Amino acid sequence: MRQLEVTPNNIKFISNKQLVSRYNQIKRWISGTKSHLHPEVLSSLKKEQELIRLQLVERGAEDMIAEQLQLPGMEHPKKSAYEEIVIQQLISYYNKKIMLKRLEERLKHGVKIKIPIGISSYGNLSGVYGGSHEYQSNSERSIIQQEEKIEELRREIEQLYQEIEPVENALKILNFLERELIEKRFLCKDKPTDQQVIFQMPVQKTKYYELKSDALLKLAEALKIL
Repeated sequence: MRQLEVTPNNIKFISNKQLVSRYNQIKRWISGTKSHLHPEVLSSLKKEQELIRLQLVERGAEDMIAEQLQLPGMEHPKKSAYEEIVIQQLISYYNKKIMLKRLEERLKHGVKIKIPIGISSYGNLSGVYGGSHEYQSNSERSIIQQEEKIEELRREIEQLYQEIEPVENALKILNFLERELIEKRFLCKDKPTDQQVIFQMPVQKTKYYELKSDALLKLAEALKIL
């Protein structure tokens, strides 16, 4: 069984219980086999342990480390452990794709800000008397607001592209049937069950679950979850 390594990419999808188990596992490795660990391996383990600790602190669950020191570590996570994390990332990816499409539509059609009609309103007249700021009319302020909004949309779009890129790349390693299964099962609005998707696939029930298991394992490896 593969070991579940905690990384910055997957940590937010891992439960507190799993993080604590992994933390304690690393602690036993370091204290019990420190003299036999390669310096690079030891350094990597310490960084992972600190990453877990900081995440638990952020979640307000740092006390769990002390509470569960005597519990058995997560020596070999169950298959469902990494599959659940992959599925969560797929759902998050789908939601971000929907959001990205909406933002790009808004940018395409332009950001409309209502420009008041009539006499200019002066928010700061200091410039008229030699101050450091020139006054701005309502029209000028509206144009500036429009440009700022467009820039904000572009930043949001760029951020979303960066966030979905790992899953986009991971999906490319799947074969045709695996990709079709993942898209029908997880990357859709209706969120169908396995039984519903089986009837849409050109394979029998046993083969379907083999494809699903293989696809989730490939994605877990590509996303550095395993």
